[in-house]
Amino acid sequence: MNEQDIAHKIHGAAIDLLDDPGIKLDHDDICSMLLSEGAKEGRSTNVIRFPKEQVMENRIDNGLTEDQVEALDNLANRFLDQL
Repeated sequence: MNEQDIAHKIHGAAIDLLDDPGIKLDHDDICSMLLSEGAKEGRSTNVIRFPKEQVMENRIDNGLTEDQVEALDNLANRFLDQL
């Protein structure tokens, strides 16, 4: 498995974790804001889920090209190599 394959696996795993189980945020106002923008409630209090489709749509809406996403993945991969 090459570095790009590993980066794609890490990216996929991160997207999966954002979708389920989500992340816990101990700030009611931020949770409310995220829910109003399309995030979903998680299984417990103040857990916010980000559906995969929403994450990918927002990535595109924020103007990231595939090349930029790949560059960010490579940067993250280099960082992880240093750990």
